[in-house]
Amino acid sequence: MKTSFSISKVLKESWRALISQFWVLVGLVIGYTIIVIALAVIFPQKQLSIITLVSTLVNMSIGILFGLGYTKNMFEALDGDEPQFSAFTQQAAKFFKSLGASILVGIGAFIYLIIICLIIYMLPGESVAGNSMYGQIDPLGMLKPYAIPVFLVLLLPMFYVSMRLQFILAVIVAENAGSLQAIKRSWEITEGESCKIILLFLTMLGFLLLGCICLLIGLFVAIPFLSLIQCAAYRELRRNSAAEEETMIES
Repeated sequence: MKTSFSISKVLKESWRALISQFWVLVGLVIGYTIIVIALAVIFPQKQLSIITLVSTLVNMSIGILFGLGYTKNMFEALDGDEPQFSAFTQQAAKFFKSLGASILVGIGAFIYLIIICLIIYMLPGESVAGNSMYGQIDPLGMLKPYAIPVFLVLLLPMFYVSMRLQFILAVIVAENAGSLQAIKRSWEITEGESCKIILLFLTMLGFLLLGCICLLIGLFVAIPFLSLIQCAAYRELRRNSAAEEETMIES
């Protein structure tokens, strides 16, 4: 029988794991931040060049590898175990799975944004910028009457999809799923839980804003806490999905 997705349970499990492994989880975020800042100083991206391209690819690769290893650390902390640095080398084999999923989602988002721009462009009415002293500065028609409200409404489906696909990385780490399989799996486990997932997202956004208010230092606490919340939510959704499948089989 499928049980209800409990936000309070997810928050309690995440907080317990954060407190038990506080310095390790926060230290890893601080270490990653230092690496990113060091790379930015060594390879400043002032203009497009081979060095800039290489620096961007290195930053992206480090980000993916850190995301995989850190997600594994989250699961270890939720299990009551001390996060292991070996997780980063163990999860490195899933690099291309994570990269592939990111590319597929990015392509989908890019295509949808193009469609939105075309819809905005075809809206009736003349751009406010068309008659301004600055000339035609609105090639996409974003300054047409009602263009911005229409744009925001058309972004809602993208927001909904992003909520359903936010567990892709957790699926790759926990289930060793491929790129397409991870996308499909994240969509499956969030079926029927959209309202609670959006509510959880708003809760996480509140913690993130709180971290920013605390002179940005709070971000070093907020980031591991939010990562734990996402992994705990994934496990809760996965258990509920498995319970529902068992019920369907029995019936």
